[in-house]
Amino acid sequence: METKKTISLDKHFEEFITKSINNGSYNSADEVIQAGLGLLEEEENKRIALSNALKEGEDSGFILDFKPEVLLDELHKKHGIKIHH
Repeated sequence: METKKTISLDKHFEEFITKSINNGSYNSADEVIQAGLGLLEEEENKRIALSNALKEGEDSGFILDFKPEVLLDELHKKHGIKIHH
């Protein structure tokens, strides 16, 4: 459902929208703004996912007997990487 909104833009963004329409990248100011909002939404979703992953990692606690070589071996096996020692 579309709704009409009135927004104010500074000169920089007005010029960017005009340039984007004139060079054929977009057909209207609406398209430019919707594309920009789509990218902003993607970035926000990535930020939220990263924040959630960090929180999950923090909440999982510490491994007291962590051995990096064991982790590397597991990752190599998982991804089919053969390392000759």
